[in-house]
Amino acid sequence: MSDFGGWTTPETQVTYFKPADHAGHLIGFLAVKKMDNIFDEMRGAEVQRAIVEMVDFDDGGIVEHNVSVQHPAIVRKLSVGGPKVLGRCNKIKTKAGFDAWVLEAPSEDDLQRASRWSDEQGYGKNQESVSAAADALRQVG
Repeated sequence: MSDFGGWTTPETQVTYFKPADHAGHLIGFLAVKKMDNIFDEMRGAEVQRAIVEMVDFDDGGIVEHNVSVQHPAIVRKLSVGGPKVLGRCNKIKTKAGFDAWVLEAPSEDDLQRASRWSDEQGYGKNQESVSAAADALRQVG
């Protein structure tokens, strides 16, 4: 449920982020609307979930709203009220030998591309936030 000026409304339809559909693509998480824990039947346990606004720069650059992201290595990069997060969606092997989807640090060209898009689309001129998010990804990844 969402609260708009005292009015409570049901959540709008949520779509699901499927990393395989975005493999190798430059992804921008523009805003995190909500974070919560939900039961994941495949894992048989609760997982953290983020509901986000996002853009796939390599698939038309259209903003998608109310997207559910549940992949732990990606969700850990997101926070409500935090900076925009930019990275390349790729699969890596974990230490245990399993595949995991992650956001890898963007290139300098990626950063410039995202910054231009952000300015053109009216998502603010906060290159500092984009750069800070990229630096954080580089330190973790």
